[in-house]
Amino acid sequence: MEKVEIGDLVKDQITGFKGAVKAYHDCPFNENTFCVKPMELWEGKTIPAEWIDESNLVVVEKRVVENIVPCPDPQFEIGQKVKDITSPYEGVIISISYFINGCIRYGVQSNKLEKGQPVDSLNFPENHIELKKSKPMKIEDNSQPEKRTGGPLRMPKEKNYE
Repeated sequence: MEKVEIGDLVKDQITGFKGAVKAYHDCPFNENTFCVKPMELWEGKTIPAEWIDESNLVVVEKRVVENIVPCPDPQFEIGQKVKDITSPYEGVIISISYFINGCIRYGVQSNKLEKGQPVDSLNFPENHIELKKSKPMKIEDNSQPEKRTGGPLRMPKEKNYE
């Protein structure tokens, strides 16, 4: 299977959803995902992008987007403890996302509980977090496909239809 990269035209093998890859989400706990943005309009409006698992995508055409800004090397690593510079939110980096415009964002999971439930993870631009002075958290390397389980994830919230 051909490697999917930012700027490629791809197609979801299951749904047929097709578009250009505008971002890549690297996460050691789950399968990597790609943000796919359709290149055509629907009834004169843009179609929202979708995040799709790497294993569902096939490359239709390489490098259909020309003006890609290369992402610099990330300043932080998965497992490092960081703090938001504009709020008290702090946690551990659990993912890194790379965007077509060169932007890097970090998924940060708090170690706090709220009403007995984990606080939702948040995403921050690189210049909005700072490293905390502590040892990085050891995160198991799940880069081998046979080790990726797709979980654990919290179940989607249910809506009461009465």
